[in-house]
Amino acid sequence: RLDLRSLALWRMGLAGVVLLDIVLRLRDLTAFYGDQGVLSRQSVWTQGWQGGIFQLFLSAGDTPGLLFLFAVWAVAATSMLVGYQTRLACFITWYFVVSVQLRNPMIMDGGDDFLRVLLFWTPFLPLSARWSLDAKRNKGWRTLPNAYSSIATTGIYLQFFLLYLFAAVLKTGGDWWQTGDALYYALSVDHITTPYAEFLHRRPELMKLLTF
Repeated sequence: RLDLRSLALWRMGLAGVVLLDIVLRLRDLTAFYGDQGVLSRQSVWTQGWQGGIFQLFLSAGDTPGLLFLFAVWAVAATSMLVGYQTRLACFITWYFVVSVQLRNPMIMDGGDDFLRVLLFWTPFLPLSARWSLDAKRNKGWRTLPNAYSSIATTGIYLQFFLLYLFAAVLKTGGDWWQTGDALYYALSVDHITTPYAEFLHRRPELMKLLTF
């Protein structure tokens, strides 16, 4: 079971993450999504990465066209945030997320995968039953019990369970429990490290302790 108020908070949190994702992607709009960037549309078609029905971001290769797509995406995510036409907004937001991820698979990571899967469940949940513009327009929703359960709520619980299960399974090797070198190796990937990672990298004994 999930509480309708918790689902409302979850809706707003997910929408906030998507809006942050949009802002971060806009910093490299042309480099990662334009025809003059590292992966042009022609390269995508040549590699066979079209993504089936999720080809939305292959419809534009210049900055104005890409900005328009990102603006529509931001409107959908904002609508999801405030709970206006929530089910439709959730579906459109999920579709845009999948489409932009498939536009350039080379820059995806596990966080992108998890966000995409969580958004998949949103159209099947009553995310707007509390604290939304939709709820204000539908006064009868106030009488609904807070407890809610469905196949979708089971899917969410299962998703988080699998996340932590396999995160734990992947941390059972010798680098984690014997030598303590796991963080050292993780922070040695130069193209994704941050200044904080560089700070830790200069302190191998501290990283061993943090690994354990």
